[in-house]
This record gives sequence, structure tokens and C-alpha cells, in this order.
Amino acid sequence: MADTVELVAGWIVAGLVTLGGVLLAQRQSDKGRQRQEDRVIIYEPIHRELEEVLSRGRRLLDNGYSVWSPSDEFLDLVHRAALVPKRHDALRNDIAELLRLLERHTRTWTELYNQRKKAINEKWEETDLEDEKGDRRKLADLLGRNFDDARFNNATTSLDKEGWTRELNVRVTGQGGNLGLKFKLLTLAEDLFDQVTAALAPDRKTFMDDGEALLQHVERIKTGLEKALASGRVYRAPTTISVENDQRSSAAPLPRYPPFLVYGGGIAVVIVGLILIATLNGPFVIIGFAVVAIGVVGAIAALWIMVGRIADPRLRKASRGLLFLFFSSYFLAAGFPPGADLGRGFFTDLAAGSVAGLIVLLAGEYVRRGGLNR
Repeated sequence: MADTVELVAGWIVAGLVTLGGVLLAQRQSDKGRQRQEDRVIIYEPIHRELEEVLSRGRRLLDNGYSVWSPSDEFLDLVHRAALVPKRHDALRNDIAELLRLLERHTRTWTELYNQRKKAINEKWEETDLEDEKGDRRKLADLLGRNFDDARFNNATTSLDKEGWTRELNVRVTGQGGNLGLKFKLLTLAEDLFDQVTAALAPDRKTFMDDGEALLQHVERIKTGLEKALASGRVYRAPTTISVENDQRSSAAPLPRYPPFLVYGGGIAVVIVGLILIATLNGPFVIIGFAVVAIGVVGAIAALWIMVGRIADPRLRKASRGLLFLFFSSYFLAAGFPPGADLGRGFFTDLAAGSVAGLIVLLAGEYVRRGGLNR
């Protein structure tokens, strides 16, 4: 009767552990499919968009342009409610803040553009030219009213005094030559530049500050997306400190050691220990057992490291839990005295069930990833 109870209890325990592994594998498969969809449909397109912004945003900002005009793909992703599920709360909030910063940046860019055009045209109206005959006229008469030129605009915003004054002198000389006259500016071009930039200083500062805030937020979201893509987790908004740490540590990745080498070494050490036990006598047998123990610890550590290399955090924790359950159950079963068959059988079945659950869990994940790769 006791044997029957032991057998049935062992089957129940092993079955329950195996069933737990199967259910966990199914749950992980569903979550893995969801994460893969998030990766392809949401994370990667947004990451590409933000990488493009950062690749040329600084140059555009320095030259007085808006740093970003969202692509149709990005706007479609945001407007079709792809970020509505609760798991995307952090990303949805960060994208909303990004669009708010973009709106403010666009507004200050428009204000700077209008003020810059107004300041330059007013200066043209105020500045006198004199030809070789002594006749005078306004600079606006020569260069035209409603003046708007990209080279002047870029040089004004980027504070390129040399380029701005050179371009102005070339324009005065060239336009005068077209009229068969030689004109001289009665106000130095350098002074005109200083007056224009001084008038625009408040608008320029607001524009640059808003652009900087936008680029920093783009960098923040990009860092969070890279973490999500690398770990397989849902996007989490990174802190400023974590962004700075990621930028510093990206140039010096930590070394990775092959756990298979450690595992193979552990098995080899166990074999050496068994040979010592079989061939030596007396106190030297203790050395053999010590060598076997060292090899077993090394092999177990290697398995623990290999399981720890699993990218998915939930799968990693579940696999380590089942691995720990196997080892603890196995050693408990081995530790029972010869007459305690019920306890030894119980923990033996528990160890077997945990191994079966671990195999099902890892096999399901392997098949799922193989399907996705195809």
C-alpha cells in the first residue's frame, strides 16, 4: 500500500511540475509573440525615426532650422492608436511629451524666422550706401525689399560673422557692378552684423533652448528603446542618469566568458576525480572526492550562467527556478537514509518533474524563436 501511495504521489508531483512548465512555456510563447510584434511594429520604426533626427538635428539647429519634421510613418503609428495598450503607457507619455516639445520648437522657430527677416530688412532700410559720385541710397534699394536669403539667415543664426560680412560685401560689390557703379557701405558690415544679432539674441536663445530640449528628449526615448530592443522587455522611460551612464559605458562593453568552456572543464574535473577514486587508496581517495566536488560545482555554476544568459527576464527567472528545484530535490533525495524510500522517491520524482518542465520550457522557447526567424 505504501509503495502505491508513493508511486501515485510521485506521479502527481512530477505531473504538476511538468504541467507548470508547459503552462509557463505557453504563457512565455504568447508574451514572446506580443513582444516581437511590439519590436517590429512600434520600437524599431520609432528608433529609426529618432536616429534620423539625431543624425542631423544638431546641424539644422545651429543653422536656424527646425530639427525635425515627423515622417508619415511615424505620424501614422501615433495616430492609429498603436500605443493605446497599457503596457505602452511609458512610451505613449514620452511620445506625447516629444510632440509637445516639437510644437513649442516649431513655434519658436517661426518666431525666430519672422524676427530675423524683420531685423535684416529694417537694417537694410536704415543703412546708407555711397557711390563714387557721392550720391547716396539705402542698402534696401540695392539688395531689394522683403529680403530673405538662406545664406544670410544661416550665418545670422549660427553667429558666423565672417561669412555674413563677406557675403554682404560681395552682394554690394556685385549689385553695384551690375549698375556700373561702385558702392561703399557707410556702416561697416561687421557693425551691421552685431546690430542684427543683438536684436535677435532673445529670440535666438529661446529657439536654441527649445531645440536642445527636444534633442535631449529624443536621445532619452532612443536610449529607452535600445534597452527594450536589447533586453526584450517593454519600454521603460530611462532617467537622465541612466542615459548618461549608457553613453559612457557603450564604448567599453563588459567581457563575456563562454559558459560551455566552464561546463566542459567541470565535467573533465569530475572524470579526473572519479579516476582518482578508482585508482588510489587510503587518504588519497579524499582528494578524488574533493576533485569531484569541485567539478560538480563548476558544472552547476556553468549551467546557472548559461541560463542567466537568457535575454527574456521572465523566462530566465523561471528557468533558474526549475534548475534550482532540480538540484535541491536531487541532493535532498540523495541525502535520505536507506530506509526512507518514500521521501527519497518523492524528491526524486520532484527532480524529474522539474527537469521535464525545464526541457519543455526551453524547447518551446527555441521553437518559437526558430519560427520567428523564418
